[in-house]
Amino acid sequence: MEQEKTVQKNLEQAEDKLFNFRPFLFFAVFFIFGILFAVLCQTREVSFWWLCLLLPLGLPLCFCRTLRRAKYICLGVVSLVFAFALGYNRLLAQTQNFSKGGYYNGDYALSGRVVETSFYNDRVCLTIDRLTIDGNSEKGKLVAYLPTTFSKTVDIGDTVLITGRVLTNNRAFEENTLRAYAVDEYDKYTAYASDCMITGENKGVFLSVRKQMQRVLYLGMDESTAGVVLAILTGNTQEVGDGLLQNIRYGGIAHIFAVSGLHIGALYAFCLLLIQKTKLYKQSAFLRFFAVAGILLFYGGVCGYSSSVIRAIVMCLTLYATKLLGLQSDLAERIGLSGVIVLLLSPANLCTVGFQLSFTACLGIAWLATPIRNTVYEVCGLDTKEKDKPFGLAKSCMRSAVSFFAVTLSAQVVTAPIMYSAFGYISLVSLLLNCLFVPLLSLAFSFVLLLAFLSCLVPSLSVALLLLPNLFFSALLLLFEWVDFSAFAVKGIVLSPARTACYFVALLFLTDKWNISKPLRYVLFGLFAIAYIALFFVQNL
Repeated sequence: MEQEKTVQKNLEQAEDKLFNFRPFLFFAVFFIFGILFAVLCQTREVSFWWLCLLLPLGLPLCFCRTLRRAKYICLGVVSLVFAFALGYNRLLAQTQNFSKGGYYNGDYALSGRVVETSFYNDRVCLTIDRLTIDGNSEKGKLVAYLPTTFSKTVDIGDTVLITGRVLTNNRAFEENTLRAYAVDEYDKYTAYASDCMITGENKGVFLSVRKQMQRVLYLGMDESTAGVVLAILTGNTQEVGDGLLQNIRYGGIAHIFAVSGLHIGALYAFCLLLIQKTKLYKQSAFLRFFAVAGILLFYGGVCGYSSSVIRAIVMCLTLYATKLLGLQSDLAERIGLSGVIVLLLSPANLCTVGFQLSFTACLGIAWLATPIRNTVYEVCGLDTKEKDKPFGLAKSCMRSAVSFFAVTLSAQVVTAPIMYSAFGYISLVSLLLNCLFVPLLSLAFSFVLLLAFLSCLVPSLSVALLLLPNLFFSALLLLFEWVDFSAFAVKGIVLSPARTACYFVALLFLTDKWNISKPLRYVLFGLFAIAYIALFFVQNL
């Protein structure tokens, strides 16, 4: 009876508004608006009067049929204005911090710690932090290019002294483009070195683990397989062959190399399973949360705390905290909270392809997966249970397959324009390969990561410990050695801002998050879909 009253109360409240207000998600959206407006002010000298264009966006938030919600609406408006102002000022602060550093354009001596090594156009590429340039300590990181003669001498964790030409990456101030802001304080300088000398070693825990992991993977696996496994476990794709990497990209599954929700989620599920099967289950909720957080944060440190890693960790820990406290957890809210945290750390992340793909994929899953799944359930007759009888094994497997398909399709559909804009093509086999590889990697990831860490502790056993992962990934890579997936890449599509906007708005009306009738949602979807098609023909006249 009490549950029925709660449901009835929620329905009555839903009638007073177009959609449910999600504080963290809407805070993140207006935080992003603030960042974008700050960029436009700096690159296009936009006047503050243009803020009036944002007023129509706030009208749906103020919609209600009663006065009882007025105080909540006012509180929401104030919080969103604060979010906009915070995003605006945070971007300005970041660009000011960037400009406060030294400006270099000439020959200098520099020193720092190597945190990444790779090859680029027949040169050694070093990523260096803890910088000192011309005797001045500088924040941010530097990318140094050296002759290949240094490839076997410089390693991760080495402290180096380099002489050569040093440049400040001033693109955000010299180019009037939004994407130029992807160059932030973390990749602030570039050096073309003529000489390099190792002066010491300063690894730290995370770098030491990553270097040891790289060593044992190459010790216990085939060379090409080890490079791919290293990329999957740490996100470092520099050891993957260019041809293989490009073919994987054409297949549409290169996201397996970006440590994100797939990896962190699999590790999080493994941690919960470990707790459930051990005595940790009897410990306090705080201790269990601390244990899971410690493992995820340590692994995130090994991977370098990229924006996708931070986003996934925040989402998993938020989910676990609400679970331990017995609270309801909303995926859209967790996405908003993690987005705010990532952008507070570096607003320039908004301009990076990795951030855009990561968060739009999550939003697509949050908003489209359920409608797609329910539609397929209805068509296939999987949406209802027999009276007093659970689903049979076959029907349960079908429902699980449909749910996974819905999640994959929703992420693919929402990220398609961003993928095409960034890489110039869309893979026709992406959905198929994701349905094949993602489940396999989700099941194998934590097991392989555990074996890699054990191999780091006992390198002499790395061949035996990594035998099965070596065979497993070698078998998976055969597909990319036999098939040229560039033949399945679609190119030559024109994506204007207007068409892209119609595409996303149309998808927005396919969600079930609106408190309006389903026929009306479909009509609105149809209108924007027609506008998208019409713009296609207009642009090709």
